Amino acid sequence: MKKLFTLVYALFAFAPFAGYAQCSDQITLTYYVSGVLTSQTIVSGKSGGSVPVCPSAGALYSLSASSTSNSVLTVTKVITQGATPAADVVESPAVGSAALVSPQELHVSLSFATTTIFRVESKATDPNCSKDDFVYLTFTPTLTLVSNAPVSGVCNGGAVTLTAAGSTSGTYTWSANGVVIPGKTSSSITENPIDNTTYTVSTTTSCGTSSQQITIPVKTLSISPNAPFACTGQSTTITASYNGPSATYSWSILGQAPFATTSAVTVMPLVTTTYQVVAHTGTNDCGDITKTVTVTVGAPTVSVAPTAATVCSGSPTTLRATSNNPSAVFTWSIGAVIIATGSSVTVSPTTSTTYTVTATTSCGSPTATVALTVAPGL
Repeated sequence: MKKLFTLVYALFAFAPFAGYAQCSDQITLTYYVSGVLTSQTIVSGKSGGSVPVCPSAGALYSLSASSTSNSVLTVTKVITQGATPAADVVESPAVGSAALVSPQELHVSLSFATTTIFRVESKATDPNCSKDDFVYLTFTPTLTLVSNAPVSGVCNGGAVTLTAAGSTSGTYTWSANGVVIPGKTSSSITENPIDNTTYTVSTTTSCGTSSQQITIPVKTLSISPNAPFACTGQSTTITASYNGPSATYSWSILGQAPFATTSAVTVMPLVTTTYQVVAHTGTNDCGDITKTVTVTVGAPTVSVAPTAATVCSGSPTTLRATSNNPSAVFTWSIGAVIIATGSSVTVSPTTSTTYTVTATTSCGSPTATVALTVAPGL
C-alpha cells in the first residue's frame, strides 16, 4: 500500500477537565509531498492546500486520523462542497468511520482518478465537549482519468468515452483488462464494452511515469443457474436478474406466449426445454434485453477423464468427473472405501487400481470407473 499522508487531529484550545479529553477546533494534517513530510494546521470548516500526487493505477493511499479528544472520526469523499458542511454532497458510504478513545487512530485507504476533495469530521463524544469539526484537503493527481459512463454502468456494447489529462509527452497508452488497445494513443478514446471492463491509461507526467485506471460496469441480464437440470417429473427454479437500476420480466417457452412476469419461475418440463426471459428496463435505460436458458430433463449422468491411463508408480494423476446435473455431489472410492469428495481427485497409485466416482443427485446416483495401470519399470 502506498503511503500518501498521515492525518493527525490536534486540539489545543482548552486544558482538559477531569472526565474528558481536550476540546478544540483545529486539525493538523501531516502528509507527504514528493516524498517530503509536510504539516499544516487547519481551523474547522476550512480547506487545506492542494496535495500533488504522482498516481499509479490501482494504488491505494493510506490515511491515519487521530484526535486529542474522544470522538467519532469520519472520512468521506466530497462530491460537491457546499457553503457549510451541512450543505456538502458526500459519497456514501463513508471511506471510514469509528468511535475512538484518544489517541487511537482511524486507518483508511483512499483511491482517486481525478482531483478529489476528502472531508474529515471529528464529532466529540465527551459530555463536556460539543465540538463537531470538519476540515478538507484536496488531492490533485498529475494524471487524471474520467469517463462519461453513469454510475450504474453502460448497456451491453454501449459507447463510453474515456478522457485522460496531464501528459507531458502528448502520448497515452491505453489497455482494457490488462491488454493494450492497439492504435489508440490520444488523450480521449471511445470504447464499447460488453462486460465489466477495467481501463488503464499510462503516460509521462511532470513527476515521471504515471498511470490511472477506471472500471466501467456493464448492465447485463443473467439467469441462475445457467445450465439447469430437472429430473423427470420434478420441478426446478430459474431466476433472472438485471444489474441495472430496475427491470420487469417476461418468461416464455422459446417461440411461445409469455407465461410469467416474475423474476423467478418454477418449471416442470417433460422434455428438455428452452426458456426465454425478456428484461424490460425502459427506454431511458437499455430497453428490452433477451436471454435464453435450456432446462435439461432426464436421468443424471456422470463421466470421468481420463477414462483409462498407464502411469508411473507413485506418479500423481488427476481424475475429473462431470455430470449433466449441476447439483451433483461427487464421491470417489476404491472398492467400498471412500477416498475423496469433489469433482476432481489427485491419486498416486503404486499398483494398478480402479477408481469409482459416484454422482449423487435427487433423482439417482450414477457411477463411472477409471482404471489406472501402473506399468512395470516406469
